[in-house]
Amino acid sequence: MNQNGFEPMFACGSMHLNPGVIALILFFVAGWWVSGALAVVNPLLIVFLKVSARFRQINFGCWAFYVVPGIILLLGLYDKIPLNQTPNAPWIAYALAIPFITVFHFVFLLRTRRRIRKAALNEMESRLNQPS
Repeated sequence: MNQNGFEPMFACGSMHLNPGVIALILFFVAGWWVSGALAVVNPLLIVFLKVSARFRQINFGCWAFYVVPGIILLLGLYDKIPLNQTPNAPWIAYALAIPFITVFHFVFLLRTRRRIRKAALNEMESRLNQPS
């Protein structure tokens, strides 16, 4: 650790990273941690929403769209499966996009849940306000 701030020490030695690069790396790692947590939360939201079966099918398809490549990417990262035959560009794109896709899907599901609850409350209020 130098006097000016945090400087990580890697196996290959100090890389002399500036604070901006360190922040970017930490943001990337945090995004993957959040993405992993939301990959568990999102299907639960899909199951517990009071929506049509078609909505569930579409959203489980969207969920699989980012979970399956994410699992493949992580297994390849830890050398559990070989990714030698695959070009690097798609995996780099997925590595950058998966956290954003996961968070945006979570936000969409929360907004859908709010909209459904609001509609149910409005319906309940209209029933209560109707004369018998």
